[in-house]
Order: sequence, then structure tokens, then C-alpha cells
Amino acid sequence: MTNNKIEFKASQLIWATVSLILFLGMSSMVMSNSTAINHFDDNVTQWIQTTFGLPKMDYAHGLFNSWMTFSATYGDAKTMVIVTFIVAIVLFLRRYQILSLWYLGVVGTGGILGIMMKNLIERSRPQGHLAIDDGFSFPSGHAVSVTLVCLALVVIFIPMLKKSWAKITSYIVVLLFWFSVLFSRIYFSAHHLTDVLSGVLLGIFWICIAMAIYGMISVWLKDVIFKKSKI
Repeated sequence: MTNNKIEFKASQLIWATVSLILFLGMSSMVMSNSTAINHFDDNVTQWIQTTFGLPKMDYAHGLFNSWMTFSATYGDAKTMVIVTFIVAIVLFLRRYQILSLWYLGVVGTGGILGIMMKNLIERSRPQGHLAIDDGFSFPSGHAVSVTLVCLALVVIFIPMLKKSWAKITSYIVVLLFWFSVLFSRIYFSAHHLTDVLSGVLLGIFWICIAMAIYGMISVWLKDVIFKKSKI
């Protein structure tokens, strides 16, 4: 018997398959310039801009705008890389070397995949987006990276905490930050809603595939390469 932190489950492949199908369907509609998806996104963007205007990223226009600014600023790829390295180092020091390297690999390759898809699809950002948000729009890089990091924390790492209060607090903080980052991309008109949804779907797909692979090969890696590592 092994105390594997990520066991292989058929549900991982099911979630991965469903997420991939939805992502590819959404991508094909965007690439074909679908009237339906453009109309949907334009209506959502118009509602957001009518409700919130064209807010600026600063801390001088109310509490909500400040929280959105914080979420957009610290929900970027650079911050997610820092968080990933911190978690990976902690795991490594606790003798979870395989899990540590797995986490680094998942976030790193997932981020690269998101960039590749963005450059392949080449969707323009919504009108009214901030000048700081350049480049293509689909899928949202913020959504991909924050989903990779936060989903792994929620599903794998937070359950490793021993104290109930620590688990509950961590769940609340991570989930609140995750959804705040996602909404901030629409709030600042940096992305269409489907850009954000597609980023989440791509992140879910990549995490689930990676979990399935880990569950299948982690015991072998421990027996052959990382003999002293916990799994």
C-alpha cells in the first residue's frame, strides 16, 4: 500500500475529456468568427461597461475597484510562478520531491500551452480595454495560470493540511482569490467572457490529465528514480 497524494481515478479522464471538448468547441467558434459567440460576448461586455464604466487599475476609486486592481495585478503569470515555486520548495523540503517537480511541470507547461493557443487563435481584445493589456485575448492567460495554481491547491495541497481551521481558511482565501482574478479580467474589459471561461477549461483539462499521469507513474518513479521521495 502507498499513501499516494494523487491516486489515478477514471473521473480525472472524464473531467479532462469534457473540458477539452468544451474548450475546442469554444475555440472553433471563435476562430470561425461565430456570430452567436460574438453576440454573446458583446452583450456581456456591454453590460459590464454599462454597470461599472471603464475603470482604471488603481487604488483610488473605491474598495471594490481596489480589490479588482489587486486581483488583476497579483493574479498574473509572474505572481503565479512565484507561488508555484514557493509551494514546490515546501513540498521538496517535506520530501515530496516527485510531487514538487510535478507541480512545477504542470504549471509551466500549462502556461506555455495557453500562450501557444492564444497565438494560434489571435482573437482581439474587447473595445475599451486598458493599454497595459496588449496581445491577443483567447484564452485568458490570467485564467489559465490562476486555474492551474488554485485548482491544484484546492484539490491536492490544501487537503494535506492537518488542522481543520487551516483547511477551511485556505479554501476560502484561495477560492475567493481565484474567482476575483477571473472576474477582474472582465471588469477591466481585458477579456471577453468566453476568453475567461476557455482559460478555466484549459486549466481544468491540463490539471486533470496531469493528475491521471501522476497517479499512473508516481509509484514507478519512486521505485526507480526518487527512492526516498514521498508520493
